[in-house]
Amino acid sequence: MDGTLLASIRPSTQSKIELAWVDRRGVVTTIPGQPVDVEEPDPGWYARTYGLSPDGNRVAFVAGPSSDVFVRDLASGLDTRLTFDQRVRHGVSWFPTADRVVYVNGVQVKSGTAGSFVGTVVSQRADGSETPRDLIEGTMIPRISPDENRC
Repeated sequence: MDGTLLASIRPSTQSKIELAWVDRRGVVTTIPGQPVDVEEPDPGWYARTYGLSPDGNRVAFVAGPSSDVFVRDLASGLDTRLTFDQRVRHGVSWFPTADRVVYVNGVQVKSGTAGSFVGTVVSQRADGSETPRDLIEGTMIPRISPDENRC
């Protein structure tokens, strides 16, 4: 790694962020593509809702009023929308092979806990060629083991 960081920055509009690279010297380079629509009032929520693919070529993120999952090609700026319904989603990350994303679907605050978010961890091809597959109940940002046998 060369120390370059993937970051989200807010342009003048509070309801949008732009994805950018920030190098060790603090130089910001905007990533191609449209600003990402974020309507959640807590900006920290969105700091946890994007993930860089292991090969560094794409980023998956949650955006929009319906909390949908998108994958952006970092070279072209083109987005592929993976979800199309009104479920709350959170915490996207990647399979080690960079061909699938995982995220928490149908997020709710679990009663009797101190604000724990719980939902169904799902897996889906990053190119959008299949419907999501339920894996397990989980919280926050799911991770897949390097051998892809555990979540």
